[in-house]
Amino acid sequence: MFMQDLYKWGARKFVVFDICPLGCLPGILNMLPVKPHTRCAEQINDVISIYNMKLGAKLKQLSSMLKGLTFITGNTYNLTQEILQNPGRYGIKETRKSCCDPCMPNGIPCQDRNSYQFWDSAHPTQAIHKIFASECFSGTALCTPMNIAELVHKK
Repeated sequence: MFMQDLYKWGARKFVVFDICPLGCLPGILNMLPVKPHTRCAEQINDVISIYNMKLGAKLKQLSSMLKGLTFITGNTYNLTQEILQNPGRYGIKETRKSCCDPCMPNGIPCQDRNSYQFWDSAHPTQAIHKIFASECFSGTALCTPMNIAELVHKK
């Protein structure tokens, strides 16, 4: 695993992000059936959830094996779901369509890209990345058991 190699080279502090609910991406929503209550392709999200659980278990195992290793986990899955369910809380108006669709050379993106959750069929907008960065750096909603600011100062 790459973390073990980095550990051998002296790295001791890590930020590891899980996988977001890919079954909620605009590109997936156009291809697969979605559940009415979540409006996502849950067959994909179920697999992602299993991966994310195994990732957490693997990180805990590594932490017990490698002395001095500290990691925080960025839970993009839950924060993405939270934004999908409560977009207005984050200043987002459009959660199902992409801003740049189709995103081709010389294509014209949406007027207000900061109000969209997705830039294209698979990637969040800069507004969403700003929320993720802010939350992980100094907030409590994305990264656990501490945020990046706390990790930096941890001895």
